[in-house]
This record gives sequence, structure tokens and C-alpha cells, in this order.
Amino acid sequence: MNISIIGGGAWGTTLAQALADNNHDVLINDINPDFVKKINENHLHPFFDTLIPNTIKATTSLLECVKHSKVLVLCVPTKAMRSVLTEISSFR
Repeated sequence: MNISIIGGGAWGTTLAQALADNNHDVLINDINPDFVKKINENHLHPFFDTLIPNTIKATTSLLECVKHSKVLVLCVPTKAMRSVLTEISSFR
């Protein structure tokens, strides 16, 4: 199943790893380009510097994540939730 994780911080990337370990196709969205680069190029968790499956991909494009999957898992801070949901709703 294609699953998009919105928020590539500690919790989002850890959850992505668990989903990838269970054979899901996971795409992470994060606003931090350094996190995205670390995931895509080095296959490292952005906080814990542990290896993550190389099948996990990341992007700074929220639209790309929404198009990737019908399943969105929101792992953003509470203060960002409203703006992220507003942006997602504008895509539909």
C-alpha cells in the first residue's frame, strides 16, 4: 500500500520505518530540505542517525505526497496542523 507521512521528524520517520518494514511504499514529506536529503541520499533517520530502509523516499513537496497515496498520516506539530490540513484540502 502507498502511504504518505506528512512530517519527517522523529516520530514521522520512525513510523515510516515501521511501515516500510511491513512492505508498504512510504513517501515522507518534510519542510526541512536537510532532512529530505539525509533520508534520500544517506538513508539515515534525521534525528537518530540510524539507517532506515532505502525504499523510504522523502520530498519537500506536499502535493507529491498527496498524489502518492490515498492514505496520509499526519505527524506534524499541533501548531502546524491547521495550515497543513488547509494546504492539503486545496489540492482536492
